[in-house]
Amino acid sequence: MIAIADAAQSTFRVGFVTGIGSDDGQTLEFVLPDLLDACAFTQVDADESCPMIGLPPPDGETELFVTTADRESNRLSIRIDAP
Repeated sequence: MIAIADAAQSTFRVGFVTGIGSDDGQTLEFVLPDLLDACAFTQVDADESCPMIGLPPPDGETELFVTTADRESNRLSIRIDAP
């Protein structure tokens, strides 16, 4: 899953893109959706709940990274500009 973080507050995660896989285990190709998932559903415990809402990607400097139950990848800085 891809996590989206506010570049100014690197620990604050804005949203998630789930259901992304890699054919070769090294590269990911995806289109950033109009709405992000509010939670990393694979990291939600059985006794936790998560709202089923969509969050718009943030405008401006943003960081993308892959996150799993065990770790995070290096972060990639991008800029998102609203149309």
